[in-house]
Amino acid sequence: ASAGGGSKEEVVRFYDLFGYELAPAYAWAPDHLAPMLEFLGWLAGLESGAVDGDERGSLRRAQRAFIERHLWHWLPARALAVRSRDGAGPYVQVLDCLEATVRAERARLADEPEDA
Repeated sequence: ASAGGGSKEEVVRFYDLFGYELAPAYAWAPDHLAPMLEFLGWLAGLESGAVDGDERGSLRRAQRAFIERHLWHWLPARALAVRSRDGAGPYVQVLDCLEATVRAERARLADEPEDA
């Protein structure tokens, strides 16, 4: 999933830095979509529980960086490839929804003040 973006090692460093434990099923694929999305949820949970602005800002920056470096590098192109191949099948609908959600989250993270 990180093709064109960061390496698997960089993904794992993000996970380690924030205490995210990769499920054993993904030990050989830390850059698979499932753990990457779960990690973003993990960071959002940490952000919602943060008690000070510095910590919230740090977690927002981490979310932005992770999305830009590891998820957004391949998601739009992958969605386009699936649309081209599958027309309007269920995978297209899932990727369309995911792409819109990640796009909205990118905008939220870019627009929100880091110390709010």
